[in-house]
Amino acid sequence: GNMGDVTDDTSEARFHLSGDGPFVLVFLRLHFSAGTGSADVEVKLDSVKDTYHDTSLWTLASRGTGADANMRIPAEELMHWVFEPCDELVLEWTNPHSGTMRWGAEMGLVNAADL
Repeated sequence: GNMGDVTDDTSEARFHLSGDGPFVLVFLRLHFSAGTGSADVEVKLDSVKDTYHDTSLWTLASRGTGADANMRIPAEELMHWVFEPCDELVLEWTNPHSGTMRWGAEMGLVNAADL
């Protein structure tokens, strides 16, 4: 979703799929506007199990205005991106241009049973 104006604090967006079954990450889109500079975006798992299962999934280096991200998980790798019901996928990004830069995030999540 659109995060609106962010500050120089770490901003985060949380995504999950409502329902009873596991879900799969299919794509990620990030768009940045206004301001200058870039910073890493971390994609993390906030596991429903416990904090021992929380982990960083990957880091997208140097993202900001003019450096959007459009990622698609290849079909043959989808089975590696299955998450438990109530797990949350978290995007964290520290704004390099405090109070000016905006970002929007979209994460494609589908019910694992639909694949």
